[in-house]
Amino acid sequence: YIAAIGAVRGGFSGPIAVCCVIPPAGGTLPLEPGQDVAEVVRRQVYIRRLLNTRLQSLGRVQDIRFIDFYDAYATATGELQPSLSDGGLHIDPKQPKPIVAITANCLQLPLTHRPLDRDVFLIPIGNYWRRRRQLVDVWFKAKLKRMTGGA
Repeated sequence: YIAAIGAVRGGFSGPIAVCCVIPPAGGTLPLEPGQDVAEVVRRQVYIRRLLNTRLQSLGRVQDIRFIDFYDAYATATGELQPSLSDGGLHIDPKQPKPIVAITANCLQLPLTHRPLDRDVFLIPIGNYWRRRRQLVDVWFKAKLKRMTGGA
């Protein structure tokens, strides 16, 4: 995953980041008959923390920033806090403050958020985002043109 991001980035000089894997929602994990819920949750927490550690360390090698808000949404046992969940597997989009603050710090951008019914958009303050978006569009179109032979 990290290698693929590094390969695609090409000459893009802006910050690139990968987000952490979020805590497991204990009540929604698939169980087989006879499985202990607490053991399955412990295993899922371990796997996700291990994956996040790998993403963070591999990202350092590729100069890819790691946005880690796992602990901001986790209980003491490492599960997704029910009060911050959408009632299922995901973080409630109406609970974006930790994500916004940690992302802003990681990318060193002044971000704010505009909560919507279903989604949360991170909006850099000022023209920074507009200029970065233009650069990404130009870079992506040039890369696509090279890949398709100019068609």
